[in-house]
Amino acid sequence: WMDRRGVFRFSAAFMVVIIAVGLFYDHTRGLPARLPGSVARVAEVALEKPAHRKRCEGIEAADIDMERLCRVNVLQVEPSFLLWGDSHAMMSMTAVGEAAARTGRNGVIAATNGCAPLLNVYRAGRGGADCGAVNDAVLEMIASKPELGTVLLVARWARHAEGTPYGNESGATLYLTDAKRVASDASENRLLFAEALRQTVQALVGLERRVVLLGAIPEVGEEVPNQLAKMKWRGRTHELSLPYVQFVQRQAAVQQAMAAAQQQAGVRFYPVAPNLCSGISCALVSSDGMPLYFDDNHLSRIGLQRVQPLFDEIFQSLTPALKN
Repeated sequence: WMDRRGVFRFSAAFMVVIIAVGLFYDHTRGLPARLPGSVARVAEVALEKPAHRKRCEGIEAADIDMERLCRVNVLQVEPSFLLWGDSHAMMSMTAVGEAAARTGRNGVIAATNGCAPLLNVYRAGRGGADCGAVNDAVLEMIASKPELGTVLLVARWARHAEGTPYGNESGATLYLTDAKRVASDASENRLLFAEALRQTVQALVGLERRVVLLGAIPEVGEEVPNQLAKMKWRGRTHELSLPYVQFVQRQAAVQQAMAAAQQQAGVRFYPVAPNLCSGISCALVSSDGMPLYFDDNHLSRIGLQRVQPLFDEIFQSLTPALKN
C-alpha cells in the first residue's frame, strides 16, 4: 500500500491524466488528438508541488522539535521565527524562506495538512494527524525556545471557520470541537473559531512572542488548472476570475476574528487579498495565461510570486526578536 504522500502524488498525476482525457473527448468527440503544448503546460500545473513537501509535511506531535523540523531556507543562522499552520503554511514555505533570507533570518516550519494553528479545538471527524496534540506540542516548543521571537500563523482560515468546503470542492463538512462541545452548525462553529484564535494569540503574546497573522488566500471552488485548460482547448479566451464579493462573503467571519485578534499588543495582520484581488475580482490566471493556483485553494509557483512582496514587507518590518 502507498503511504499518504504516495497517494497524494498519485492523485495529482491522475488528475492531469483525467484533464487530458476529458479534453480529448470533449473537443474531438472521442477521436484521437494531441494535447496542444499551451494546454498541456496549464494542465501540468496541477502536478506542481514543492520538493520540500515530501520531507516536511505530515508531522506528528513527536516530531515537534527544533532539530527535527524543517528550516525554511539554507542560511546557516539560528532560527528566530516559526511558521505554523496547515497546508497553506507548507505551500508558502519557499516564499517565506526567500523573504527571511533577504533579511538574514532563518526559521522553522511546523505544518500539518488540515490542522489550523489553533489551540483547544480540532475538527470533529477528521482523520490523519491529531491536530490538538500537534498544536499543544508546538506551543510547548515555543515556550521552551525564547529565540523563536516571532510566530507566523498561516492557514486556510475559512475552511476552519465555516467548516464547509467551498464551491464545487469535494469534502465533508467538519465542524470544530472544543473541550465542551462539537459545533452544531456554521454559526456556532464561527464562534468556536474566533475564541480559539483569540486564545492562541493570547497564549503567544503571553510568551512575549510577536505574532504575525497572514490573511486568507481566496478559495476558488474549482480546480483552476482544469478549468483553464478546458478554456484554452476550446479557444475561449475570456478572463477566468473569482468575483471579489464572493471572497468577502466567504471570509466575513475570518475577518471579524482577525480584527479582534490584532487588537492585542504585538500582533500584526497582513491581508493577502490586495496582492491577488481588485475591488471587482480576484485573479486566478497570470498575465501570460498560467494558473495562479495548482488546485482550488493553493497558490502555484506563479501565484506565490504575486504574494512575495507581502512576505518581503513582513520581514523588512521585523525588529530584533522580543526575547534573545
